[in-house]
Amino acid sequence: MRRIDARLVARLCAVAIVVGALGAASDGEGQRRATLPGVAIGALTSNGTTQEVLRETLALELSRLGGVRVTALPDARYLVGGAVTRLERRRVAGRSQVHCEVSLIVAERRGGSIRMMLTGQATAAGSGDTLESSALSAAVRGALRPLGGSLVTLR
Repeated sequence: MRRIDARLVARLCAVAIVVGALGAASDGEGQRRATLPGVAIGALTSNGTTQEVLRETLALELSRLGGVRVTALPDARYLVGGAVTRLERRRVAGRSQVHCEVSLIVAERRGGSIRMMLTGQATAAGSGDTLESSALSAAVRGALRPLGGSLVTLR
């Protein structure tokens, strides 16, 4: 009977150590995320559906970006706003092409001081209805590339 209890105790101790380590890791991750600068999406100037696609794309790409924490407006230190400055659809060699350019501004939420101006551009080629959103996503991703590490150093 003692041997079974000793094994059980050893296993329970091992499980407790693993669970404690996982808890500490998740707490550490939560603390690290809390110290990252908060970013919210600010004003966007584009026409109707493009503005909504830009907002959704910015939210997605900011959440994927390391070095920032996407948050609600009252909790944000910075705002990212901008516009689709160029969106052209054309046919080249029988294929559709969409070229997209975006300009983004990173500003302090309080006071409005501009910290960065970012641009990105991309072209998507092929067929289908997703070319515009693909080009827009790639342009936003390219514009946001330098953002992650930069905001941490601006603090």
